[in-house]
Amino acid sequence: MPVRSPVARVAVVVLCLGLLAGLGRHYCALVQDLPTSWRRALADPQALDGETLVFTLHRVHRPAGEAPQLFRVEHPVPLLGAPEDLRAGETVSVRGRFDAASGAVEVLELQRHPRRRAKGLFSLLGLVAWALSLPLWLRLRPGGLGLRGVGGG
Repeated sequence: MPVRSPVARVAVVVLCLGLLAGLGRHYCALVQDLPTSWRRALADPQALDGETLVFTLHRVHRPAGEAPQLFRVEHPVPLLGAPEDLRAGETVSVRGRFDAASGAVEVLELQRHPRRRAKGLFSLLGLVAWALSLPLWLRLRPGGLGLRGVGGG
């Protein structure tokens, strides 16, 4: 049964957006509360000393005169044993061992993602192409949008 009332349409949109936000919040809580997360390493360094931590798609930050750090949303992650050619702004994924004494992560494996920005721009290009093609399938009708070719369109 189609939703025809404007109030019901708004309610459905708000409900869907609320569910989407709830899923995002639930996922963030799951990821942040992993037994071997950076947040837990900062809270109780001795408990996670020597544990392997994984950081996916983090940006490199390189303060002057300091070792490189990973940065995403929370606290910067100092790296030990990172390659010298690691540049600021680069996107990398790191698997490393947490060292409680230094409060840093010793790099065991580092994967660079050189085309990460290009992939984002390519996705944006797809979104723009989709938006520009909407008039091929939809048209304005009294009371909303309608499919072209359906109902006299």
